[in-house]
Amino acid sequence: MAQVSPQIKTHFAEAQQAQASGRYDVAKALYTKILRLNERLPEVHFHLGRLEMQRGAPKKAIKPLRRALELKPTEPMVWRLLLDALIASGDSSGADTLVRAAQSAPLPPQTARELAIKARTGNRSGEAQLGGADPVAFQQAVQLFESGQHAEAAQAAEALHHRHPAVAPILAVLGAARAALGEIDAAEFAYREAIARDDSYAEAHLQLGQILYVRGNYESATAPLERAYELTPDNPLVARFLGLTLLQRDRYAMALPLLEKAAKALPDDASLTFGHARALQTLGRHDEARTLVAPLVDAPDAPPSHLCLMGEILSSLEEQDAARAQFDRALATRPGFGPAISGLAWIAQQQGKFDLSAEYFTQASADGTIDGRLARAYASGRKMLADDPLLPGIQAAYDEGTELPGSRADLTFALAKAAEDQGKTAEAFEKISLANALLNERFPIRSRMVRDLYQRGTTTWNAALTPVAPQDGPRMVFVTGMPRSGTTLVEQIISSHSTVTGGGEIGLLSRALGDRQRLAMAEERSVSPSQLQAAAGEVAEQATALASGAPVLTDKAILTSSNAGFVPLVCPGSRLIVVRRDPRDNCLSMFKNRFRDGTHRYTTDLEELAHNYLAHLEGLAFWRKHTPDAFLEVRYEDLIADPEAGARALVDYAGLEWEDACLRFYENTRTVKTLSAFQVRQPIYSSSVGAWRKFEKELAPLIDILRKGGALEEWEA
Repeated sequence: MAQVSPQIKTHFAEAQQAQASGRYDVAKALYTKILRLNERLPEVHFHLGRLEMQRGAPKKAIKPLRRALELKPTEPMVWRLLLDALIASGDSSGADTLVRAAQSAPLPPQTARELAIKARTGNRSGEAQLGGADPVAFQQAVQLFESGQHAEAAQAAEALHHRHPAVAPILAVLGAARAALGEIDAAEFAYREAIARDDSYAEAHLQLGQILYVRGNYESATAPLERAYELTPDNPLVARFLGLTLLQRDRYAMALPLLEKAAKALPDDASLTFGHARALQTLGRHDEARTLVAPLVDAPDAPPSHLCLMGEILSSLEEQDAARAQFDRALATRPGFGPAISGLAWIAQQQGKFDLSAEYFTQASADGTIDGRLARAYASGRKMLADDPLLPGIQAAYDEGTELPGSRADLTFALAKAAEDQGKTAEAFEKISLANALLNERFPIRSRMVRDLYQRGTTTWNAALTPVAPQDGPRMVFVTGMPRSGTTLVEQIISSHSTVTGGGEIGLLSRALGDRQRLAMAEERSVSPSQLQAAAGEVAEQATALASGAPVLTDKAILTSSNAGFVPLVCPGSRLIVVRRDPRDNCLSMFKNRFRDGTHRYTTDLEELAHNYLAHLEGLAFWRKHTPDAFLEVRYEDLIADPEAGARALVDYAGLEWEDACLRFYENTRTVKTLSAFQVRQPIYSSSVGAWRKFEKELAPLIDILRKGGALEEWEA
């Protein structure tokens, strides 16, 4: 979408994501809002029509598709989908009229012929035609292939191709035979030729996508598989391979509905089930992922990758003993299996068993299985001096130059931590910057993400909204702030109380409000009372399940502060604590730490990080003005300077009686799943205060933006 405002680009990206994940009401509302801003955008009309087709409403698709055709009469996809809508609606007269118009339209002759065949036959399946080729000879080639006589099938298809070079199905059979013979380049060429001859032949797009997927060319595989899905949305194999391809590209939300669709038709496909479960696990739907993986790991010969996924799921569900058992099974199946060692090391580290985690790291190093994730975990749990026994192994893994971008970034972060621990400041910052550049390539920055979050909260709230009726369930204590601001420390103090269950970064409020706010924004209104009530019910239900009977549950989701004004409305009687820290220290800590794939992308670029931090402060200022009693602000430095006074104030604000255990938070045995797992197992220390000074020169661009934005006034006073 060239030459449109950033606002429209943001809305369009959100609409496409919502459409891909099956949230059609949100997508439609966003497309409609875009068209109110600029009606002359053919892509938006097209996707609105496509959305209606996906919802099974072809008659509603016709109007936006006709408008898309008016605005962009040279786009074959619009002609094809409009014809599909007319055929599906039973409008044969409209279909004939469209085909006649195509004959004189500025379209490739091939497209006009395809439309004519489709209208005549009612074919919306993407099946190609044989033209003048002998169908008996074609079937013989197919039968040779299906019977395993691949060389003979290739010979027969080659002969047919010489006589009929423009027939796509012949090229597809030739491609399949070449692939079966291991002639992958020749197979890819044949499929590309088939597509060039007939772009509507879904089978050729599917087979090309499969070839590219198997070769690991996931980005290249996406386009042909998307085209195959456009042509044959009900084909489970197309949904399977497109979903798995998107999964490999970390597009979990887009992959999930495709994998769900494919799984209904292919329930016995273990690879599909594994991918489906991976998507669910990554998106935080751990119970559903567990249900899918359970049959896979029940088999005595379960692959170690399946066992490790179950281990990750069980760890997420706080069933650490069961998780360890799965990782141990994986190691028994394949000694030295890196993901299993990594899983065991992570569990030990999150539980504060750092000596045990070091044993796993040492085992991984001895087996030569150190991967980036493991190296980064090891580095985060100790000071890595020059004589560290594992440092040579990490350096060797880095020097080998793994092509996996995620692992490469993790190894770089680990070496950056070692350089910083050894006082090599310039080298440390150079490696931190390199690691962030690698992440930036893999997960491009979405500009001003924090600003957009606060905008969603502030524009869908209004002062006339009233709190919902109190819900049954635990009372919530929300702890929030920017990443690396000290939220984990604050939650650890409160969750050390005997009446509190520490939930970690569960994000109940933001999840419950998310789509309701998106819909309200698209319709340019505030969240309605009925939406608040529904959100409150969701929060209470999920909180009850997570609290394990405790009367109080903490939720340490980052940037719940963007919805600060909604906390007393959705969760009456709850508390919200916003943690703040010197912006220079806070931003440095974000920049030099690695977050979960695809999250907090703004932290990989100093200028973008500074602007997002300013947006956080601006959003807080809005809530401070309009809902001053909705939250308590805590300065990390004040808590560090006087831990007991700070801890007592936090416990009191949370509505709890004081317990000495809250000052011994580092003895809390609960699992801590954040980057601060090591720090919160130690008594409070002040070495991180003012850490930015070591990198003052390198941080100059960020500091300049923060200072001009007024973020440093209270810290430099």
